[in-house]
Amino acid sequence: MADDSLTIQSYTPISEAMRGVRARLTPEDLELIERRAGGVASITPILYASRSSQVRYAAQITFSQIMGTTYAYRDVAQAWVQTGRFIAESDNLTRRRVTVIGEKVREGLGLPENPVNEYVELGGEWFKIIGLLEAKGDVMGFDQDDDFRINTAEQLMETFDTIINMVTLVIGGIGIMNIMLVSVTERTREIGICKAIGAKRHHILAQFLIEAMLLSLLSGLIGLGLGLGYGLGTVISSSIDSFPPASIPLWAVALALGFSGFVGVLFGILPAAKAANLDPIDALRYE
Repeated sequence: MADDSLTIQSYTPISEAMRGVRARLTPEDLELIERRAGGVASITPILYASRSSQVRYAAQITFSQIMGTTYAYRDVAQAWVQTGRFIAESDNLTRRRVTVIGEKVREGLGLPENPVNEYVELGGEWFKIIGLLEAKGDVMGFDQDDDFRINTAEQLMETFDTIINMVTLVIGGIGIMNIMLVSVTERTREIGICKAIGAKRHHILAQFLIEAMLLSLLSGLIGLGLGLGYGLGTVISSSIDSFPPASIPLWAVALALGFSGFVGVLFGILPAAKAANLDPIDALRYE
């Protein structure tokens, strides 16, 4: 940042943070500061990723600090480009997936000396490079060239939320699928008997899909019970005098259970199909 610049950050009191409440600066706050703060030449929102993030170009991968901002950051931070251009107001208005990178990122990804119009991947989303920042060197041991700016803070939040949600979904789903595959193997003779006495393919398929859904719902209910009865929020709130009790809205409970059931059905399709496609003669011979 320039010498004549300052940073405004949200502040959350400890008592509020313990209740799960976190203060955030909103677009309305930004507009209010712009209207009431006199003598301000430029103002811009900035959203940093909490840790170094993976960036990919073709087969090359590097890690860099990611930051979401707007066109005004160029004047606030004196961030000048040596090739291409910086983020423009039109990019923000149209939410274009564009980015400006530093020299270290260009070198780490093996990009050409003029990387403009190349595309890099961040969290499964592709961003077009529109500019390369001028090298600034080291300041107090920190390399200022090792950064990566994307178009808007909202896009950055959406990207990381997607990553977290996908990882959680895959881990839970794989666990359910493995349990059901083991169940199909152990009950092969049972499946053969059911088919021998007249059970159709769709009967077997429905049976195992229902079992997968019930397994997922049971896991969701256990997690919900732990969260309500023995969760960290309940322990903290009960140990502090005059502290409001932790609570979960009913719509969140219904949504969580509904999604648990959906995950069970989704990842139970493969085991259910395997069971439904078993040949009854081979299944009866299975030892």
